[in-house]
Amino acid sequence: MDCVVRWNDAERSWDCPCHGSRYAPDGEVLDGPANEDLERID
Repeated sequence: MDCVVRWNDAERSWDCPCHGSRYAPDGEVLDGPANEDLERID
């Protein structure tokens, strides 16, 4: 969806404001509906 994820200090996760998915610090999907890990941007 090309949304900008935000770091959640309390949960130590990246959270998507568009669809509610949550990602681990390394970008792995924790909770969907996303089914792909975050793309790494250097």
